[in-house]
Amino acid sequence: LLLRHVIYSTMLCASIYFFFFALPRFIERIRLYLEKITNPELKSLIEEIIGKPVLDLMTNTNLATGRTGIIVIFNQLPEVCNPESISQGKCQEFS
Repeated sequence: LLLRHVIYSTMLCASIYFFFFALPRFIERIRLYLEKITNPELKSLIEEIIGKPVLDLMTNTNLATGRTGIIVIFNQLPEVCNPESISQGKCQEFS
């Protein structure tokens, strides 16, 4: 009976460890691997559609909410249908 209790407690501890510590790290590694595979294809697709080279593409996914954000950095502004609608605020050139 004592041996059964020790085995059950050990299995329970291992399950708790996996669920709270190992599983989130495993999911994060899978997400990073998928980003590594999909980002070059996404970058090429954006360049093909916009017609301008993409300098950088940053993505992030919040696993808790399921939301994904993508930021695309261009060397120059892409052409738009109504350029007057783009805010010309306090833009400055960074060097």
